[in-house]
Amino acid sequence: MPTKSEANVLAIPCDKHLNMTILRIARAVDIGFGFNKLSQSMIDEHYDMSALAFPSFPSPVEGHADIADGVMHRLQVVTVDVDGVRYLVGPDSMVAASGRQPRTATNAFFTSPQYMALYLGALAYMNLPAGANTIHVLGAGLPLTVWRDAKLRAEIKARMTGTFTVPVPDSTKTREITVERVELWPQVLGGLVSISTEDGDLALVANQNNLVVDVGYGTLLWMATAGMKPQIGRSDGTNGGVSSMLKAVARMVDPALVNDPRTLDRIDNSLRTGEPLMINGTEVDLELCKTRADAQALQHLQELLDSIGTHKNFDNIFVAGGGAHLYSHLIAKQFAGRKIRTQTNEPQFANLKGMQQLAEQILAQ
Repeated sequence: MPTKSEANVLAIPCDKHLNMTILRIARAVDIGFGFNKLSQSMIDEHYDMSALAFPSFPSPVEGHADIADGVMHRLQVVTVDVDGVRYLVGPDSMVAASGRQPRTATNAFFTSPQYMALYLGALAYMNLPAGANTIHVLGAGLPLTVWRDAKLRAEIKARMTGTFTVPVPDSTKTREITVERVELWPQVLGGLVSISTEDGDLALVANQNNLVVDVGYGTLLWMATAGMKPQIGRSDGTNGGVSSMLKAVARMVDPALVNDPRTLDRIDNSLRTGEPLMINGTEVDLELCKTRADAQALQHLQELLDSIGTHKNFDNIFVAGGGAHLYSHLIAKQFAGRKIRTQTNEPQFANLKGMQQLAEQILAQ
């Protein structure tokens, strides 16, 4: 069913006997090293939207296996085709994968078949209303360090624009979805837009100096802005983020597990929820793990501090991204006495919601 926003359609007369009703649709996608986030609706009058996240873990389909057979049909995955190679993507993609596949966390990721597989999977799960097959504006986020590369940005944009055949979830059918226009923004901009909109002061923030910190799976990114204009010399990123913290903990427990994605997910869950961490049948000291993770994160925070110089001229400090829960207390200590602004509900989707908002503004124009 279309959302209330999508129900506001434009009636375009095709001829004197027939009117065609066309849905104008915007969507957003944020394909990160750790998770693939996508919007499934427009933003409603309460500033809510439907969204989905699943692991950035596309798994090649072995041989000619039919995942509809046996237990596989109960997993939330779809099969997408990239240059003749089939991949499983979706919420249960890690469950379906073999135990031999580490995540990719380099810039090569953004031109890889795996990135395209995640994009096609995102299109498949975007919940377009019945009869709709066109996304008129798609907003997408890139790490600031990638977005700066104009040639790479143009290549990514071209690959994401066009008509794509994607599977229909929970079905053996496929459908064609056309993406008419793609807009690429630094991921951190989305967090600035969504958090300030949620707080009701976007117009004020647009005339202030801001620092936005985006804690991703494979990166720690930051952007200093004068209003909505980036202060390029004070904006940068590092290959830190959540994965470096998790790997530091894994290395402390058992170096052989440092690149095992399922162990890293288990560590992530314990650090996030406080639940006991069991590895190799033994409970690990969680407080010691937190101390080791914090020490690793502080190394990357020091790079941020060196990059921005003084922080006394910032009016606002925002923290977004799926790893905000692991970094916020450390950032608060580094900026003692300053309010750290985060999205109160599902900070993992802060960047995504901001990009959805920007895409809808373009759509309205």
